[in-house]
Amino acid sequence: MRNRLWILCITTIVILYISGQAFSAEQTGMRVMPEPLPDSILIQEIHTYDTGYYAGGWTAIDGMYGAMIDLKDATGKIIASAKFHRVSSTIPAADSSTNGYIILNYTIQAYPQIIDMLRSEKPVYLYFDKIRKIGGIVCRQLPVGEQETQ
Repeated sequence: MRNRLWILCITTIVILYISGQAFSAEQTGMRVMPEPLPDSILIQEIHTYDTGYYAGGWTAIDGMYGAMIDLKDATGKIIASAKFHRVSSTIPAADSSTNGYIILNYTIQAYPQIIDMLRSEKPVYLYFDKIRKIGGIVCRQLPVGEQETQ
């Protein structure tokens, strides 16, 4: 439940930034004054992905992950990895970025929601705040009341 709420909150914030409608406190009636997207925010469309859900082996290097998803841009270049930790105690205090390669950290319980988003929604974006070291996988401009078809 906590992960779903976190994903919903960050998705809402990112949608505002993606659409260029980050709002200031300065409002006149129903009109809201947009602010430009800060340079510290990276938003990039995810075009394809590779994923793996690991068996029960536990090694010193990768044993902490139950699954991983590599996120790719339009050229097929990996722009980020979503790592799904078996236990929450192995999750770092912050997401990270090295030379433009971003590592997002989730608990293994979030894997079904993230993989469902990648399969079912379009467009889907990588979000990363370079200052706060917070990232996520988000979608935007989805129709209200959209229902899944059976």
